[in-house]
Amino acid sequence: MIAVVVAVLLLGGCGVRSGAAESESGWRTKVDQTLGTAVSSLGTTALLLENRADGHLTTNYVVVAVRDALRTLNTEAQAFESLQPPASEAAANRRAVEALGRAVTAVNAASTAVSAGDRGAVHDALRDVRRTYAALQDLRDRLTKAAR
Repeated sequence: MIAVVVAVLLLGGCGVRSGAAESESGWRTKVDQTLGTAVSSLGTTALLLENRADGHLTTNYVVVAVRDALRTLNTEAQAFESLQPPASEAAANRRAVEALGRAVTAVNAASTAVSAGDRGAVHDALRDVRRTYAALQDLRDRLTKAAR
């Protein structure tokens, strides 16, 4: 599943890239914004799953809210993929696109697990969301530190 999402993200925007490459500072700003949105979607998903497990939120609410986080994440990931990075940032751009694919996969798994009402799957999804959150935050920090 991860490979499919990453492949879609990597290949989906290839045909729509046109025009000049982003400037390095412009690209860094966009990677900061996009990865920030992804971190936010993952954090929101984790909070929703935790509060559902504690009985503070209904399943229906969590299903809708996680799907909304997934929709936001997908939109941002697709928009980022359509950018043409500067040549000097090609490898970093690939890492960002791959990380966005992992984030989409993690939130999608959480959505599926909570929709199914499978407590074990929700627990596993929460662990993956937390791990992906930490990795994505670390990548964001590394890719944007030159811009700060």
